[in-house]
Amino acid sequence: MQLGYCPRIHVRFTSEREKGQIYIPNINWLLLLVVIILVLGFKSSSNLASAYGIAVTSTMVITTLLFAVVAWRRWHWKPWVLGVVTAFFLVVDCAFLGANLVKIPDGGWFPLLIGGAIFLLMMTWKQGRGLLNDSLRQDALDLHSFLEAVFVSPPARVDGTAVFLTAEPGTVPNALLHNLKHNNCLLYTSPSPRDRTRSRMPSSA
Repeated sequence: MQLGYCPRIHVRFTSEREKGQIYIPNINWLLLLVVIILVLGFKSSSNLASAYGIAVTSTMVITTLLFAVVAWRRWHWKPWVLGVVTAFFLVVDCAFLGANLVKIPDGGWFPLLIGGAIFLLMMTWKQGRGLLNDSLRQDALDLHSFLEAVFVSPPARVDGTAVFLTAEPGTVPNALLHNLKHNNCLLYTSPSPRDRTRSRMPSSA
């Protein structure tokens, strides 16, 4: 979600101390459904051996490649050192993967199918979000121009403080423009009954 490869879903943080201890209800129920289908389809753990072998060995290869990328871009390893280390692990990993490729017709296709489907969904979402952001960026209003227009012809102001989040610094958030269009005021918040009893304070942007 943080990298923009999947839609935002509800995440529950189950610990006050550990930041990484989370529970995602949607993913948990999806895993339950997939496990039930998997058990009903393969019927026994022995039939899952082929699928398990492909999943493990392909993960080993991908992990080695990711290690090489990190060592090159972040740790700045020397090319010859990186090449020797990566080649050593790839030879071992590819040997295991090659031995399991013959098991694809016997069940090894399943993890490849699941991985390919998830990859396709993630890349589609990433590309779609990119196209949407490009479109919004082209139609966005420059913040400096917006402030100049506000100072020249100030809209109505109301009590309260509004916060409009945006991922594009220097542009006016669409939520702010919609608020100004529909409510005919720069800031609009519904004060609570307790706030109504307090003295009015100047609003701020």
